[in-house]
Amino acid sequence: MKDLNKTLGSRILHNIEQDEYLNKLYQRLLIAYSFSLLSGKRSYLKQKEYMDLLRFADLLSNSQNLKHSELHRNLAHKIIAMLTVIYPNSHTVLFYKNQILSNLNNYLQIHKDEVLSAKISTNSLINSLINDYKKEELKIPGTNKTFIGKQRELYVQLDKGLSSVSAPTSMGKTFLMIQFIASKIANEQGTNNFALVVPSRALITEITDKLLNVLKNSSIKSPYVVVNSNEEIVDTEFMVNHIFVVTPERLFYILTDHPKLRLGYVFIDESQKISEVSSRSTFYYQLFDIIDNWQVHPKVTFASPVVPNPQEYLKISTDGKNGGYLAIHESVVSQVQFIIDTYLSKAWIFNDLANKLIALDFVKLKSNTQIDVLEYFTNRFDKKMKNIVYPNAIQKAMSLSMRYADDLEEINDNELENLSEYIGNKLNPNYYLSSIVKKGTAFHIGRLPAKIRSRIENEYKEGKIQTLFCTSTLMEGVNLPADNVFVFDLKNGRREMSGIDFKNLIGRAGRLDHSMIGNSFLVTNPNTSKKPQMDDYLRFLKEPVGNQELSLNSVMTKNKLKQISKDLQSGNIDLNHVKRKSNSEYATLRKFTMIYLNDVDKGKKSVVWQKFSSAINHNTEQKITRAIKAKYNTGIERDINFSSDQSDKLKLEIQNDKLVYPEPILNGKWNLAGAFDLLNKMANIYNWKVYEKSDLGRINKDTGNFINLPDYTLLLMCWISGENLSDMISDFLRFKSSNIKFLERVHSNWNGSLASKNAFINLILDKINQVINFKLKNYFMKTTREICKHNNLETIDNDWYRYIEYGTISELRIWLQRHGYSRESTKFIEDNQSRYVTKISNGYLLSSELENVNDEDVAQESKQIRLFRSDIFLD
Repeated sequence: MKDLNKTLGSRILHNIEQDEYLNKLYQRLLIAYSFSLLSGKRSYLKQKEYMDLLRFADLLSNSQNLKHSELHRNLAHKIIAMLTVIYPNSHTVLFYKNQILSNLNNYLQIHKDEVLSAKISTNSLINSLINDYKKEELKIPGTNKTFIGKQRELYVQLDKGLSSVSAPTSMGKTFLMIQFIASKIANEQGTNNFALVVPSRALITEITDKLLNVLKNSSIKSPYVVVNSNEEIVDTEFMVNHIFVVTPERLFYILTDHPKLRLGYVFIDESQKISEVSSRSTFYYQLFDIIDNWQVHPKVTFASPVVPNPQEYLKISTDGKNGGYLAIHESVVSQVQFIIDTYLSKAWIFNDLANKLIALDFVKLKSNTQIDVLEYFTNRFDKKMKNIVYPNAIQKAMSLSMRYADDLEEINDNELENLSEYIGNKLNPNYYLSSIVKKGTAFHIGRLPAKIRSRIENEYKEGKIQTLFCTSTLMEGVNLPADNVFVFDLKNGRREMSGIDFKNLIGRAGRLDHSMIGNSFLVTNPNTSKKPQMDDYLRFLKEPVGNQELSLNSVMTKNKLKQISKDLQSGNIDLNHVKRKSNSEYATLRKFTMIYLNDVDKGKKSVVWQKFSSAINHNTEQKITRAIKAKYNTGIERDINFSSDQSDKLKLEIQNDKLVYPEPILNGKWNLAGAFDLLNKMANIYNWKVYEKSDLGRINKDTGNFINLPDYTLLLMCWISGENLSDMISDFLRFKSSNIKFLERVHSNWNGSLASKNAFINLILDKINQVINFKLKNYFMKTTREICKHNNLETIDNDWYRYIEYGTISELRIWLQRHGYSRESTKFIEDNQSRYVTKISNGYLLSSELENVNDEDVAQESKQIRLFRSDIFLD
């Protein structure tokens, strides 16, 4: 009988998605949902229609082990989610909703106030017992929460040897990793080290905060330390649990500098970044060059959104053939897509079942700018709804947010007033962001200080900020729950958006633990000669995400390999003869080439070596080795951020005592002349004319001098002076008024207006992030390492790399940052050290009164740090 029922169910559900009546009902539902969402009025279906839709949804939610079961279950969720919007007070809809969500293992979205009192019957009692059993079985270890949908399958996969998982954006993959780490630390004896690898610095802060909150609320007795960079490692013997939340580049340097360190678990979040042709993707390969050589391999999980072939990322490891993978397409949140044509002033909803558009004639747009479209719809939404707007560039995000805020009134909310004051104090009172947050809108960009981004995210999640303008940080995993996502462009920065980028972006609409359904509004460019237009959006909606490919395989074509081989045989590491489409592609090719040369030198047969060997035979390989060693005294450079020509010059200058760090303070004044001389020496050593020609190495054609180095010298010295960011900005604004070319040597838009001041503040933030804390920091790190190596030292006293890393020359402030405080907070503690700091032989002890000071950042950080570093507090 059981087999017969299974066969009957299979027959009923076979190709049900093609059923003519279901498709007709579904189209009617989409139109009714659109009207209810966008008109501010309810559009009701006929009694028979909505009852039949409920029955279809109930049937679809029971689909299992069929070819299209995930499609069926997603359709069931979407139908009941839309019906819930149209009929929020219908007991019939709520009854079906609870049953359908139960079938989908989605107990999170069954709210207590929606559980209906069914008549006491044998069936209802049995169903209740079954649901209670299922909820207990689905409980996440160490919590009172339950797995949703197929989360349990993902969670189990995290404890396997080598695996790659893919799931919809809203599935909560990062959440599961954090819960898994907390559970392991709480339940296992001894120590274990974990690495959660994220693609950007912007994500480090967000995930670290979430991790610390989970750990704080867990019953964990084992000591642990959360580390974000190499410099934060205090316990070099790794006697307690270490959790590294880092970028692949940072983890590579940690593993390189601590060769005895071993990891028990490695989670590669947003692993689709391995497919991107960018120099940063090369560091994933470097990581596995190290990990694959360990006797005991860690358990590694790659996690990506909507990738149809997650097994591709296993190939990055030489042990990839032994790995497992899991691709989940069943979603716990439904999404609806609309296309808005600004030129025609018309709107459509996308029917994902029929793969076609449905015109929404009731939408009457009166204007054709993207901001007008945004205003039209947000004015019609429920005021509790949260909106995210995606333009492709930082400047657009800022200018659009200002234009949108122009028509808004201040909300007079204490939390937003406090946030406005906070931004003004941390950056500048005239910064636009400080004023627009009082109106319930903001922009969220990577160059903003982490604390400000975090505060904006919190106010957005609380619903105080309702509309948020975001750039590519949104596609890199920043978790911002949105009811509606407005897409204004199909570029990710300057490059064209990929299919996976697009699906990841619109997948931000509707988030787990926030709502059942989300909406994407795809808004065309009003200039019909510019993208995106309707056809561009339709192509992305209709076409499934294609199979992903390792960046190594996509960029290293046969022709490229031949060109690289030709250059290397002549000892040319610049790869001058290699044709490339962009600076990003060139940097990627160059770093893969450096990995290959290292593999050849060490006799390693990594996946990179295997790729190169497909076009370079053994004899050619030996010829390349001889050419490189003959041309460069140092042979093959180990650090792929650099090449042998740079290393040769660096080592020679250090050996001849021509490169020595100057004292930062000379005769009681900041040594600007010494710093400028140092940067000029480094420019020649590292050949910035070639490798950094668009910025650090930009040359004045008339004089032959480096155009930007005088300005970067001043910026660098202000940074290592330890001055607060707000004071730096104020000083530079005054300086700019009489030096309008400062930081804009080629073309300056400065006119002293509020707009130009804001543009300049953004420029300062950008240069601090990209030039000081990324480019120069890497060059100084390399320089310091070579100085230490030459003098057989582990550290040096006058270390400019440390000064840049911590933004200060103060030993106390460096010590505080190594123990978890932010740069800004250490300024407060240093200024008040007589009250809160006690000097001891091997460092400092802090007063627990820091938890109660009137600086909220210092107080919050002190509470957090004391949780896992109580040994540095006096009481």
